[in-house]
Amino acid sequence: MLHFARQAQTANRLAPRQTRSARGTAAVRGKYSPSARFWLHPDGAQVASGTAISAVRDWSGRNVSLSQGTASKQPLSAGREGVPCFTFDGVNDAIEVAAIDLTATQAVTVAIVEFRPVATGGTLYEFSPNLNFNFGGFGFFANDAGQSFSGGYNGVTGYQLKVVTSAIGQWRSWVVVFNRALPAADELSMFAQGQKITTFASVLAAENTSFCGNFAGWIGSRNNGTAYPFSGSVAHVLLLDRALSAQDASALSLEIAQAAGVA
Repeated sequence: MLHFARQAQTANRLAPRQTRSARGTAAVRGKYSPSARFWLHPDGAQVASGTAISAVRDWSGRNVSLSQGTASKQPLSAGREGVPCFTFDGVNDAIEVAAIDLTATQAVTVAIVEFRPVATGGTLYEFSPNLNFNFGGFGFFANDAGQSFSGGYNGVTGYQLKVVTSAIGQWRSWVVVFNRALPAADELSMFAQGQKITTFASVLAAENTSFCGNFAGWIGSRNNGTAYPFSGSVAHVLLLDRALSAQDASALSLEIAQAAGVA
């Protein structure tokens, strides 16, 4: 019995990251599955590290197509600092998220786990070919030479945008909540590593009561590699079709980090 107990203890020491990741994934699935619209998860790409990705299984269970049919635009399945992820080349790599109809909702929540190794900007996830020209579109970007993270949407009456300073060279988990039913100052909230962000590098805060759109989206660059490509790694992108409370959004920013194995 002692021999087997020691084996179990050794196994637990050898795979703490995998254990945390499994627990985090189960926690996210258990709490948020009813409102999940898609989930880019490394477990959806059961291929060897360094393999070009043509398709990823949607981990939300909704079977949303996550794919890239053009070989030169396919990101790689990878591991960065031991974290399974998708790595984008900063040229034209992109994963297309098939169209999702959000025209009946004013509120969404998006969770992203990303790593920027160099000071460069780029698209992490954008809902619409270009949110600047599509009312109801929204997006998340590494910008200002990679030293910041921004989230924003284009409403009928103007933009909601917040930019927060963020150092490169480390994994970060973000949760952004858009809720057009709230006053302008509260329509966009950001959370990271279990905390609500209250200090921003810049803010746009137009009052919007409009709904989201019905668009395809792209992870890794704008509009399938045509602009604003990202050079770095993405472990998770999760879209929910409702606004989380501040308490739940804070919790999700930790749970999605745990699912990635970075917390």
